Amino acid sequence: TKSIQIYTPLFLGFIVSLVYPLMRGYFKLKELTGIVFTGFKGNCTVLIILAFAFGFGVAIKELGFAPYLVSVSQGLLSANLLPALAFLISAIVTFATGSLVTGLVILAPIAIPLASSVDANLSMTIAALLGGAMFGDSSSPISTIVVLPSTGANVDVMDLAQAQMPYKLLFSGATLV
Repeated sequence: TKSIQIYTPLFLGFIVSLVYPLMRGYFKLKELTGIVFTGFKGNCTVLIILAFAFGFGVAIKELGFAPYLVSVSQGLLSANLLPALAFLISAIVTFATGSLVTGLVILAPIAIPLASSVDANLSMTIAALLGGAMFGDSSSPISTIVVLPSTGANVDVMDLAQAQMPYKLLFSGATLV
């Protein structure tokens, strides 16, 4: 029943996104296949990255990596330090991958049990994960958050990323304190 709950709205949304433009006359029925394939082709990279990210998250869970990391770091990690560490690692991973979702899928299954085991503030650790992921994603020159606006404004991607970096670093530094 869980798959029905997920797939039914997705399928209905897909159908509506095809039928509505057809009824409004935005394109003809014979153009539909080409439009659908063009849309899928444009999103293939994102779908592949997400599939690998979720697969990596499942692998981490199945291998028991989070409990292992918890047992190894229990004497080494302070409850007060964990949110800052979660912020920094999340920022680095999402900056490197250019994907907020990928970073969170990889790190959340590790950081949340770790926060519970060292009695860290769980809500602060989750907020730090999200904040670090937002910082890393919006700072990464390979992220869609940077690529799409720079392309739309006809600005070099690296120029946009570098122009925004001082402000992001200032507020991220304040967040860590």
